Amino acid sequence: MPRPFMDPPKNDYDTFLSSNFFVVRFDRSGAVLSVDVSRTSAVTEAEAEEMACRIYESGDESGRTGRFRYLLGESRSGRGSALVFLDTSVENLSYLRVLLLSGAAGLACWGVMLLLVIFLSRRAIRPIVENMEKQKQLNEGTDIEAVVDVDQVIRYFVVHNFVCNFDSYTGSMIHNYYLYEEDGLLSMIPWDYNLAFGGFQGGGDATSMVNYPIDTPVSGGTVESRPMLAWIFADEEYTALYHQYFSEFIAQYFESGYFEQMMAETKALIAPYVEQDPTKFCTYEEFEAGIDTLERFCLLRAQSVRGQLEGTIPSTDEGQTEDGSALVDASGLSISDMGSMNNGGMGGGIGIRDRGQTGEGDLSASTGAPAEQEGSQPDAGEPSAGSPQGADDAADEASAMPEQQTAPNDVPSPDAAGGGQPSAASSAGDSQQGHPTDRNSAMTFPGNSAVSGTTSTDTLLLLGASAAVLLIGLLAAVLYRKRA
Repeated sequence: MPRPFMDPPKNDYDTFLSSNFFVVRFDRSGAVLSVDVSRTSAVTEAEAEEMACRIYESGDESGRTGRFRYLLGESRSGRGSALVFLDTSVENLSYLRVLLLSGAAGLACWGVMLLLVIFLSRRAIRPIVENMEKQKQLNEGTDIEAVVDVDQVIRYFVVHNFVCNFDSYTGSMIHNYYLYEEDGLLSMIPWDYNLAFGGFQGGGDATSMVNYPIDTPVSGGTVESRPMLAWIFADEEYTALYHQYFSEFIAQYFESGYFEQMMAETKALIAPYVEQDPTKFCTYEEFEAGIDTLERFCLLRAQSVRGQLEGTIPSTDEGQTEDGSALVDASGLSISDMGSMNNGGMGGGIGIRDRGQTGEGDLSASTGAPAEQEGSQPDAGEPSAGSPQGADDAADEASAMPEQQTAPNDVPSPDAAGGGQPSAASSAGDSQQGHPTDRNSAMTFPGNSAVSGTTSTDTLLLLGASAAVLLIGLLAAVLYRKRA
């Protein structure tokens, strides 16, 4: 049975026969009795005697001299002592071999690690460089079609700007959105629309919400401070396409009668469950009032948008400030009937726009509380990304508006135009929540935030693995030598 690799050789007769050694015997007075060099050719009798006498006179009982290890002990006959010298050159050579092999293995690991770091760095740096170039193009508004999915992004902002959600990218906090990258093109994914239809305003003026200008849809800032939106209004062709999609959206979902039919069917579907739900956040009467207000709000909003598209109602904040005589009257509506921030236990309402304001909005100034930090998570109870709730459905459905006119009894298909909104669930690996570092111009691209962390982790793992291999080799050599 073969002995284990790390076990030292047994001290048996075979080992004795294979060992190189010589013995010098002394009497009790220290005189040399005999010199036996029959088991080695490394020294002569004279050299062996001279070496033994020197060590005997030094008084050392064990140690090393040259290539030999020695041990002084009583002879078996009891008439004196014997000094045994064992040639350890083979052992030293074995130790050196193990040391060299472990060092070579460590160097090989370092080499492999270096190659992997170079390879991974190139793979990691390339998308960063490409995204930085795209970020520059987006911020400068150049070669937009190589940066964003023009059709999908325009359709997204058509629906987004209709529902008046300012707890979003177009609000003062510039958050609650996802970027989706596919084939190098960016698009928007709807997220957190529970305060749409003016709910973020906290029960403010319904008329201003219904008539919110579609060509200056940013609250607490300027259109130019939103790179994903600014390019639409910086180019007449894109602005015209935006107006075209808005017109189709209004015609197909509201002027066709489809919206009213859908609202009636939805209410009939869920009303019995709302009425019997003991955990609902409102009374059944408040639910009915909310449904009625939501329907009237959307129909009045559609009427105002149609007027803005046709030029009978100003479509910019400046125009409405100068002349608001043609605005659609929504004074009979109460925004709070559809819910507000108070319903979620978030505190008081927040005004969405200071007419004529050009700087970024300061949430702390209007609420008396610190502004929400970038990267903050949505409040408990709010819908998650991709969840089929309320305005999220409207945004998902209408961002891919059908090309053809739809009859009232035909439900428009979200995929009819081929511009369907990618779901957050299917793109979780390629998306990130948008929180630009610079709220005035910067845009965060997918992948940028994770590159450095991933690369650092890989590098540390490789360093640790190579160091472990080197240490294991050295430890094996030391243990082998000690146990031998």
